[in-house]
Amino acid sequence: MRTFRVNTLISVVAGPALLMGLAAGPAFAQVNGALPSNAAVDAALNMANMMDGAGGGVSSDDLIRALEDAAAAGQPMALYQLGLMYESGEGVAKDPVKAFGYFSQIANEHADAAPRGVESDIVAQSFVKIGEYYAAGLPEAGIPKDKAQSSRLILHAASYFGDADAQYRVGLSFLGPDNVDANSLQSARWLRSAAR
Repeated sequence: MRTFRVNTLISVVAGPALLMGLAAGPAFAQVNGALPSNAAVDAALNMANMMDGAGGGVSSDDLIRALEDAAAAGQPMALYQLGLMYESGEGVAKDPVKAFGYFSQIANEHADAAPRGVESDIVAQSFVKIGEYYAAGLPEAGIPKDKAQSSRLILHAASYFGDADAQYRVGLSFLGPDNVDANSLQSARWLRSAAR
């Protein structure tokens, strides 16, 4: 549902900043012995209310423009959200080529990001998404069906980033009937890692 994703995005972006300012109280907000007005807090609350529908709402065109601006600035969260939207056709016309482009941009620009960094989950999931596209092929984007490339991308997300979803997929791949190198011990290792 669109509302859930919009609220999640706002919670991820605005929530920590708002909570940090409120939790720290006057000591955090005090500058040169004077307390600033609550304008920033009020603006954040107004934006959250608008996004929740209590303040008139934000049009989906405005949301998409804001996401595209953030994506143009290289923000992985915005790139990922746009990729999901174009992949599912939620709020925009379904376009797997654009979705693949957004996921690829994240993976290309952040492949060596810190494995436990702030954006590591988004980067890892982008590798998984690209792996899915390679597994099925995307002829419109010139992406041939390539199971080996798909496996390499998902393995990178599993091993470097420690992504549980990717680890689960790797574990299942060692059990698959299509796998010439089926290995129940490797499968158990990856599935155990995913469970942890």
